[in-house]
Amino acid sequence: MSYVDTSIIVATLDTKDPRWKMARRVLEREEYKVVSELAIAELVSVVSRREELLEDIASKLGLTRETTLIARIHALEDLRKLNKNRAKAIQSPSK
Repeated sequence: MSYVDTSIIVATLDTKDPRWKMARRVLEREEYKVVSELAIAELVSVVSRREELLEDIASKLGLTRETTLIARIHALEDLRKLNKNRAKAIQSPSK
């Protein structure tokens, strides 16, 4: 299991980021990943302040920037719930 920091997520969203390839490799590994609620809040803050990145994401998804930001928040909330379920499964493995 690995903790995913905000900077890794942002780097995977920004193809101009020099760490883009490395960040993609990290996230594409088949292992459990944990994203904290703090990282989610930081990500929303970063993306909402980086107009070019938000516009790029919106364009790729065919959405308005506002809808993209809302969708991103919901997707990250789903990821947080998944992380909680995985943590519970690890703490109490089935017999």
